Amino acid sequence: MKRIFMKKIFLLIGLFLVASCNAGNTQHPALVPSENKSETQTTQTNETQKTFSDAVGEQISADPGYAQCIATSKITCGTNFINSYAVNNSSTEICGQFADESLQIACREMIITETAKKTLDHERCNELADQNKKALCIQSVVLTKGIKNSDPTVCSNYVLSDEDTDSLENLKDRCVVHIIDQLEPTEKTKGLCGLIISKDLKASCEARIQEFINFAKENPVNAETPAE
Repeated sequence: MKRIFMKKIFLLIGLFLVASCNAGNTQHPALVPSENKSETQTTQTNETQKTFSDAVGEQISADPGYAQCIATSKITCGTNFINSYAVNNSSTEICGQFADESLQIACREMIITETAKKTLDHERCNELADQNKKALCIQSVVLTKGIKNSDPTVCSNYVLSDEDTDSLENLKDRCVVHIIDQLEPTEKTKGLCGLIISKDLKASCEARIQEFINFAKENPVNAETPAE
């Protein structure tokens, strides 16, 4: 009798374990492969195409702050895309896609600035109505052009912006020095130091380059930067 009772107990335990295993192996409805592949693909596509507000649930999507967040994100995304598209196509007409006049102006300014940088034509910056943006555009184009063409003479085209706290002469000098520092230290390069307005800065420029020249003469095989 005792043995029969124990067998029943073990049988019940076994059935319980089997049932537990089956329950643990039950897949989530969304993970169960559909017999109809096209239906599965359609379901996945529909899920993907759901709007973000649908995905987060009613409690969040109903909050005014969330709606404002989504609206702001769409505006930011749209603004960036139109600006990028207009610049890539060098088309000020695209800027007309903005309903807001200030965004249209900003878009056109961006095209003018980027075109000036691409063509290395600082004169294009004069098309900008805002004087500060015009000055910053000219500074950027002039410096880029000078470095690319190894020509510090273009620094004479430098202009002051509202953000500059230095004098125009000092800005031009810094522009010249920056370009000279990109060049190979030769006698010709040393001669370019003559473009510097400041006597002290000019003398420093000439002395620094002469030091490199002397070091190169003394070390023709391994002419590297002299120790400071």
